[in-house]
Amino acid sequence: MAKIVKIEMKPKKSILKRLNLEQRGKLEKFFRDKVAEESDPYTPKVSGQLSSYTTHENEIWYDTPYAEYQYNGVREDGTHKINEDNRNRDEHPDATSKWAEKMWKHKKRKIAKDVKKEMERLAKEWMLKI
Repeated sequence: MAKIVKIEMKPKKSILKRLNLEQRGKLEKFFRDKVAEESDPYTPKVSGQLSSYTTHENEIWYDTPYAEYQYNGVREDGTHKINEDNRNRDEHPDATSKWAEKMWKHKKRKIAKDVKKEMERLAKEWMLKI
């Protein structure tokens, strides 16, 4: 006669939290910070004010009066388009508008590897606590 084996697991939310995989958890913050760090060389820099970003939960904020203009490459009303050929690249040779998108094209595999390593590190850390 077959026996029934019942395995009870903790709720998914609890498991994700213990592995630091929950929303706003350590891994999400690691990813956010890695994206910000890898985006920096693509961020226009003259005085350094624009590349002084701040992070809030899962967002990266470039909090200067001209950040949106620099990021979009054009003012909100469609005037004053930035000529990428004339952009100052003394400090950041790869500086461009839409710097996060450009960075992602070049660095997404590296970031994925870094996130995987961090996830493995967090899992090992969790296993040591058991």
